[in-house]
Amino acid sequence: MTRLLGPPPLPHEHGAWAMLVLPLVVGLAAVGTPAAGAEPAWLAASLAPPAMTLLFMSRYAAVAAATRIVDGKKTPEGFIARRVLWAGIYVGGAAALFAAAWRLAPAGARGDVAIAGAVTLGLGALHTALVFAGRDRTIPGEIVGMLGLASAATLVITVAGRPLDRRALGAGLLAFLYFCSSLAYVRAIRGLWKGDTTRRRRCIAAHVMLATAAGQLAAGAFIPPVAAAAFVPVFARTLWGLRSPPANLRTLGWREVGVAVAFALVAIVGYRLAA
Repeated sequence: MTRLLGPPPLPHEHGAWAMLVLPLVVGLAAVGTPAAGAEPAWLAASLAPPAMTLLFMSRYAAVAAATRIVDGKKTPEGFIARRVLWAGIYVGGAAALFAAAWRLAPAGARGDVAIAGAVTLGLGALHTALVFAGRDRTIPGEIVGMLGLASAATLVITVAGRPLDRRALGAGLLAFLYFCSSLAYVRAIRGLWKGDTTRRRRCIAAHVMLATAAGQLAAGAFIPPVAAAAFVPVFARTLWGLRSPPANLRTLGWREVGVAVAFALVAIVGYRLAA
């Protein structure tokens, strides 16, 4: 019984947690400080991050069990039961938090919340299906997963009562562009470790397109212009890493955590100045 009740291990990849947290932080930054009388809506928005975290943990627990069942792999005693139990606990907690957020959200915003929530859950479900199909590590599969996580920023904004407009979409796109940079950079570094220098040129080309996209978001009022400066440490990391690649995966992972923190801090400042 003790083994059954013990929670399953959590994802140990630094990048996975960074990709979960960053859109939620950006979304809260875009919401800003609540005005007088708007505290319930801000509280609703603050409930979305822990709810998304519990969903993330439930998916990790459930997929690990489901893939073993589908593949017919031998599992340790109690492995499946423990994963299923905790996946249910996590889902229940997430559902309770989302229900509370729904009640606290302004009534007029609930239509937008439903749309944003459906997009986030739909992309998450699609990526889960790609896991079982063995396609989640392909570039299209990675993009679906990144879009699902990035869309959480838009969901947070709508829960706070903000309209589902270009500003709400821009927060999600800002996070998505960062994820694209990380994907291109990590793939390039792994290629360089194997002696594939063509990855360097592809990575540079990808970042030129990302810089253009960030500029277009700022010019189109999707994001505050200062928030676009969040890509300065990102591009600096890319140039440094391509010239002097990190020695190993651990170093690469911790550098990416540092870049994610720098990106988030600059983005927060950008949204605060634009408030």
